[in-house]
Amino acid sequence: MLIKIASRKSDLARLQAYIVAEELKEAFHEVNIEHLFSASFGDLNPDIPLDQMPTKGAFTEDFKEGIKNREFDLVVHSWKDLPTDLPKDSLLFTLKREDPRDLLIIRKDSIQKRDLKVLTSSPRRIHHIEPFIKSYFPHKIDTVECPEVRGNIPTRLKKLIQKEGDALIMAKAALDRLLTAKKEEFAEVKKELREYLDLCQFMVLPLAEFPTAAAQGALAIEVHKDNHEIIALLEKIHCPQTFKNVKRERELLKSFGGGCHQKLGMTSIPHECGDYFSVSGETPSREAIKSLELIGQKNNSSLKISRDEIFEDPKFFKRKKIEVDIRESDLYIAKDYALPDNFTQGEKLIATSGLSSWKKLAAKGLWVTCSSESLGEEYGRNIEVLLNRSIKWTKLSHSHAPGKKIATYELVPLKEQPDLSGKKYFYWMSGSQFELALSNNPELTKAFHACGPGNTRSTILKYIPSENLEIYLSYDQWYQSKIG
Repeated sequence: MLIKIASRKSDLARLQAYIVAEELKEAFHEVNIEHLFSASFGDLNPDIPLDQMPTKGAFTEDFKEGIKNREFDLVVHSWKDLPTDLPKDSLLFTLKREDPRDLLIIRKDSIQKRDLKVLTSSPRRIHHIEPFIKSYFPHKIDTVECPEVRGNIPTRLKKLIQKEGDALIMAKAALDRLLTAKKEEFAEVKKELREYLDLCQFMVLPLAEFPTAAAQGALAIEVHKDNHEIIALLEKIHCPQTFKNVKRERELLKSFGGGCHQKLGMTSIPHECGDYFSVSGETPSREAIKSLELIGQKNNSSLKISRDEIFEDPKFFKRKKIEVDIRESDLYIAKDYALPDNFTQGEKLIATSGLSSWKKLAAKGLWVTCSSESLGEEYGRNIEVLLNRSIKWTKLSHSHAPGKKIATYELVPLKEQPDLSGKKYFYWMSGSQFELALSNNPELTKAFHACGPGNTRSTILKYIPSENLEIYLSYDQWYQSKIG
């Protein structure tokens, strides 16, 4: 059986078409693939700014007739390039999504600058980058400008290296895909990208502060609704979870009018506690919008309780420093105060468990590369591809923290422990707090508890049934839901 796959002809577009082809060949050994590559309107007009492009399908519209006339069986798109209104005779399928986050890539010789030029054509990225940099950079930034940049991945990185700007924002998924391409035809572009990246340093921009374009990191496989034979094949390689998350993002984007001219970011990713959904930016009516939620959590937000029933004083410990020597290692820091005072960063990578620690470490002059955003230690540190080396993270935490770590401080229980009498509702910032409180107050197993979706949750569930534990993304979110 021959399947004709169309796509744009850039390196990334061809690679994405090959990825879909490999999935089909792995699932159906009898299929043969023919690739058809062509340039889109957006490719042929690189001088037109993105926000002045046609509002619908600048990179995808040219394939519409080919699908309809069966010149090819399917088209592989970067899903974020598709208009929110699809042709009525098309169906979409997808594969598992790559990391949707954005990367901030900065030339090493620009890191100490206080006035930065960040190359980007995206109104969304322009809207978000200045406040992010001013909060998360390891030194004071006075001004941030955003010169326009167009072109494929290598072209944009080359412009950065040629000093058209100091930094560049691009989708992490695009670089991840190109840097792991196996076909020989990508060897030269991989070499070129590696040479550029060696001259740079990067940050992976957190979704809570920097949500992406709707569908970023996901592929869309477009097929005519009457092409039943191909549809049957695509159903076997389709990823329903990715489809659900992207559908949520695109429906929200559509509600604001759609298009790449929007200053809105929206990203929904799967998590074992529910779909994490971050939205931020400015609506077309210039209204600021920012929200974070875990969709699918069965929290009882309709239950309003007395403030007197809430425990609001989580001070159970004092911290006692442990003298350690941190040698050559990349560090995963659970809390900012886990880092020794005499620490010198050098070439070491730093990742944090949450964004509060990132900000505090940045205020101390340290470069943080990425964060788990309080979603759990397994999230957010997949950066080996960008570095072209393996990473052995060393976790810094307290002496009784779960898992392998270097203990840099000890938690010493306070002589006077908090009085929990009359309290029924608790939000826990750490598993250690909960375990100490429980040891002194066994009746806590009958109370109602809440925490974030990371390690604290895993600890608490060892002691209480899941129906007595609600998951929120922050104390403030929980508190407002109960008192608000």
